[in-house]
Amino acid sequence: MAVLDRARNVVVVRIVYDGPAGAGKTTTVHALGQRLGREATTPEEAGGRTLFFDWLDYTGGLFEEHRIRCQIVSVPGQAMLASRRDYLLDGADAVVYVGEVREHNLADTVEALANVIERVGTRDAVPVGVLLQANKSDLPGALPVDVLREACEQLGSTVAVVPSVATEGTGVREAFVLAVRLALDRVRELGRLGQLEQGSPEVDDAETLLDRMRAQPSVDESERGGGGVQIAAVGLADVLRGDTPDHPHGESLASAALREMGEAASAVQEGGASESHHHGTPLPPDASVPPGLIWPPVEGRVHVTEATRGRTRLAFVHGRWRGTNPEGWIFHSPATATFEDSEQGRGGLILLARMHTEHAGVLSPSRAVLLSPDVGGRWRLWQVGRDRTSLRQRLAKRLHERDPSTIARLLVEAASRLVELDARLRRLPRSALRATLDTTGMVGDVVCYVAALPDALATERVRPLDLAAELGPILRDWPVPRTQLRAAVRHTRAAAAAADPSLVQQIVALLDD
Repeated sequence: MAVLDRARNVVVVRIVYDGPAGAGKTTTVHALGQRLGREATTPEEAGGRTLFFDWLDYTGGLFEEHRIRCQIVSVPGQAMLASRRDYLLDGADAVVYVGEVREHNLADTVEALANVIERVGTRDAVPVGVLLQANKSDLPGALPVDVLREACEQLGSTVAVVPSVATEGTGVREAFVLAVRLALDRVRELGRLGQLEQGSPEVDDAETLLDRMRAQPSVDESERGGGGVQIAAVGLADVLRGDTPDHPHGESLASAALREMGEAASAVQEGGASESHHHGTPLPPDASVPPGLIWPPVEGRVHVTEATRGRTRLAFVHGRWRGTNPEGWIFHSPATATFEDSEQGRGGLILLARMHTEHAGVLSPSRAVLLSPDVGGRWRLWQVGRDRTSLRQRLAKRLHERDPSTIARLLVEAASRLVELDARLRRLPRSALRATLDTTGMVGDVVCYVAALPDALATERVRPLDLAAELGPILRDWPVPRTQLRAAVRHTRAAAAAADPSLVQQIVALLDD
């Protein structure tokens, strides 16, 4: 429902909190309201359960010179009220799924997230960001975050995970700030595509939303009772100066969060960046950069957010800065990939985004490109992705093998995958990527290009795959008699499944040298 209201100079986004009954949606929204010094509104409830929604409305911060207005809405969690939930999800610009995840309900949580993604993913060309707020993470039996992230990867879509204890306010701010950033990524992409609605929002307050929901055909006539709605809207002046009853001279949660995004946007225009504490070492990627500096929109920010949660270790290797972290992500940036300001660097960002798009069918998933603040007020271009195991790494782990049949199978499988990726790359109209032991790997059962994209892609076609150059050094590292390997290669079952009929002969020829 993102709307650019030029008359009031605001961009309006809706953050929807979804999840099962009792998971902590209402607690989360009310915790946000308490930090703002106001009470969130729950129009109707029964037995402590929300029947329509919880509502919180506030304005603060800037997005491309427009004030940011957020409508925070939580859905009813009861299954019998699913039509109301769907109605609210249909207007979401970002979804925070609040769940209490234990071993016994992990599969149900993943299935529910898949349902959310399917619901919000078919609306238009720009995805709606989804994140899992793993609530009650302090209770015994709560699953660790890394287990939840691994489970979410099964969805085939990008979901961030934020642990929380809503009753204490822990994690509530982090989930909210990320949700707003995802919503603004969506707003910017809608604007770029010319699909951002303009005018006054159709639903401008809680009373209007309640009237709309009561008017839905699925709502029983007996439920259309009277009663006004006390709207917990935070005034613009209060938010901007941070004056609330609980914080008369301080800064509220939402004001601080939206101010941070506004300051990040100002830094883009002014070219500002903080100093590194290690002279010469670049600043690591920053997931808080403004919309337009991360690709792909929405899901790219989720990738970068997940990738930067752990401590990043940077090293300079072969002319590139290479970063790793315990979460299993890897960062790449050429030494020369720095720019005086963000506008200068945007061209490089667009070029890398185009390269990724053109090679989408062969690249390993979970990748992002971003332009991030660097030392001395400069900006650095980073590639971020999951750290995937290459064929070379896979083979190196098996150099202890002494069984000729096992080695033969490994060789034929590696050669077959090299040939397969090489063929797929050659079918692309303008690809100059090369299939090598370092760039080829497996994601599940799919052969993919797992390396970072090169600094610059050549315009000419690459030379043909050279199996001798790729496999020769590996063969020399295996101290097994070549006569035994030749016989094993000829008889291995993997040879019969090789994609190229001449593959086995090529490997045998290598063993003859």
